Amino acid sequence: MIQHFPENNELIWLFESEPEVFDPRNSWPYDTLTFRTRRDDIDVLCEMKPYRGKIVIRLYVGEHEVVCLELYRVTGVFVNSELKQESLVVWFEKSKELQDLELVLKPQIKIKWGSTL
Repeated sequence: MIQHFPENNELIWLFESEPEVFDPRNSWPYDTLTFRTRRDDIDVLCEMKPYRGKIVIRLYVGEHEVVCLELYRVTGVFVNSELKQESLVVWFEKSKELQDLELVLKPQIKIKWGSTL
C-alpha cells in the first residue's frame, strides 16, 4: 500500500487534468486514479493503485507506446516543484538497489531512474 500520497489538488495541478476514476463506488485508497497529460508530441498516462502499491507510467508518441513502466512495491509518491521543473517522485520499499523514480512533466517530459548496482 502506498503510505505517502499527494492530495488530489496537487496531482491535478501537476498533470493539468482531472483524474479518471476506475470505479466511483470505491473510496480512497481502494480506487484506481488515472491521469493523462500531453507535452509537445508526447502523451503521458499515469495509473495509480494506492491500495496495491502499484503505479503504471506509459509514454506515447502519436499512437505508439514507447515506454511502459510497471512499478510495484511503491510506498510513497511526492509532487516536486523545485528548480524550475515539476515532477512526480516515486519511492519504493526499503531498497539499496533502486533509486527514486522521477517523472518530470515540466518544462518537458523526462524520466529519471536508476539503480545502485
